[in-house]
Amino acid sequence: DTTLAGSVNRAQRWLETGSYHVARRYLTSILPRVKGTEREQSVAMLLTRAAFEDKDYEEAYNRASDLLELPLGGEQTATTYFVHGVSAFQTKRPATAVQSLTYFLDRAPTDSRRSEAFYWRALSELDLGDWKLAESDLDRSFNDVVGVPFRDRALIGFALSMERRGEYSQAVEKLEKFLA
Repeated sequence: DTTLAGSVNRAQRWLETGSYHVARRYLTSILPRVKGTEREQSVAMLLTRAAFEDKDYEEAYNRASDLLELPLGGEQTATTYFVHGVSAFQTKRPATAVQSLTYFLDRAPTDSRRSEAFYWRALSELDLGDWKLAESDLDRSFNDVVGVPFRDRALIGFALSMERRGEYSQAVEKLEKFLA
């Protein structure tokens, strides 16, 4: 099927199977064909997701930034802010990461990615030197009941926070408390 719909369906199938680089190739070739149409936004969303899943965080960040300029709805807005926030952290933009992940967390109270968002926001706060907020978010990530808790990563984050402050014995105590 060489139609536009067929091309989009093929790209979606590649995304579903985890072949993100192939999906990106398809979607990149489709984008000029949908420019200025009602399908442009949905293809751009898929391409942003493909770049994010393919761990091309610079492209995902830029594409998410472009999408945030458009009027998105509900789930699309939450997903775009999540991708934007994590990609901002991965590309060393911690202040932007905190802002985008806060927006996501404030507007997606039942999203399964909340625990992960708390974790990435905490690491961004650590990079900004805000230990107290970082540890609060690590605690929320560790104990989150909405999403799948990022327990192991949160524990490592706690140790990293305390290590950066030179509180080695407190780091051990905190880890032991959580592991008990």
